[in-house]
Amino acid sequence: MDEDLKKMIAEIMALLERAPSTEHARLQRELDGWAEARSFSQKVAELSDGSRPDVLRWRAATKDVFIGDAKVSANEGPTTRATLTRLDNYMEQFLRLLRSGTVTGGIFAIATDDADTATEWVETLNVLARFNGLLGPGALQGPQSAWPVRSSPPPVRAGRGAARPHRAGGN
Repeated sequence: MDEDLKKMIAEIMALLERAPSTEHARLQRELDGWAEARSFSQKVAELSDGSRPDVLRWRAATKDVFIGDAKVSANEGPTTRATLTRLDNYMEQFLRLLRSGTVTGGIFAIATDDADTATEWVETLNVLARFNGLLGPGALQGPQSAWPVRSSPPPVRAGRGAARPHRAGGN
């Protein structure tokens, strides 16, 4: 088989594997509800560069933005290169919004299905925030900027008890 054809098939297979799962959709719904419960009432389609986080909402009263991404631990972790590149871009877009005065702050959040990974995500988001000038000496950080990470394990089936989410780095 031609090498170019093999490469193309491998890329297609990788894209198919990355299609949103029911678990990803569940985490995305939870993030969206979490944002809405904090008065981020307006949904936004995309960031100014055209990128689309899983959840993007606006709170007009305080000029805050909510940028959230759902992470199924079996597919994406705090050290996955493509994931870090995407999150770094979202963080860069957040910084641009702060610098331009379009927003005064906001929340950058991750929802994951693994409590152990949630702790790692906190550190990953802190590193990205420092790298982008949102934390540290002289940082341009909005008054309500935060990086909460919420772990929400899949619900336990009936008869086995109730699932309780673990929270790290925020409420």
